[in-house]
Amino acid sequence: MISVYSSFSKDKIMDEGGKIMSVRKGGPAYFIERIFKKYRFSYLLKTEKAIEVEIKLSPKGEMGRVKNKLKTKRIRVRNTRKPVLISTIGKEWMLKNNIPEDAKVFLDIQGYVRDLRRFGKKTSFNAPFLSEIFCIKGTKKEISYLPKNIIEKQKDKCLIITKGSEGAFVYYEGKKFLFKPKTKVIQKMAIGAGDVFFASFVLNFIKSNGNIIKSGRAASKEVVEFLKG
Repeated sequence: MISVYSSFSKDKIMDEGGKIMSVRKGGPAYFIERIFKKYRFSYLLKTEKAIEVEIKLSPKGEMGRVKNKLKTKRIRVRNTRKPVLISTIGKEWMLKNNIPEDAKVFLDIQGYVRDLRRFGKKTSFNAPFLSEIFCIKGTKKEISYLPKNIIEKQKDKCLIITKGSEGAFVYYEGKKFLFKPKTKVIQKMAIGAGDVFFASFVLNFIKSNGNIIKSGRAASKEVVEFLKG
């Protein structure tokens, strides 16, 4: 059993000029739940009302913006035997400090460095609990908005840096691994691919009792299948 703190969204997909092309379900919780259900992995999802998100497509990729104000809810980690996965749209879920040293907390940093009001913009993020996290995941750009000392220390635990169609780097216990998809799939819209990678990685890491090779390969394969549709 894993505890998941995440959010669903109502995504308005827009072209570069701002015209709405479609409206659909989304949010990290939507994609994480799909993976866990697919493999019948036991989880407890804690979430709130779906957040309205505008996503503008551009040659540089997808750029999101949240119009409504988000309320922050605090998470206290006490049970060291139950892993925790946190993946947000903004800062709607925030950890309290003093996380037990042997707790397995998996955190996607995407929402914490996102400037919710401006399409595609990022903002620096720092908090005392960052140094207590077991695994942090983000794109290369997202990770760059964290303090450098946190990034370096995280490499001795678990740090995942996704690179889109190029795969992902995983730093684990001081070692660096590259996981490249066997089949390269280029999609104009890859919303959810990062969430699929992370959910699959966490699921396999827990089931394999920390086998980093198996976890990374399974996550890469899952993303390829997701993008192929």
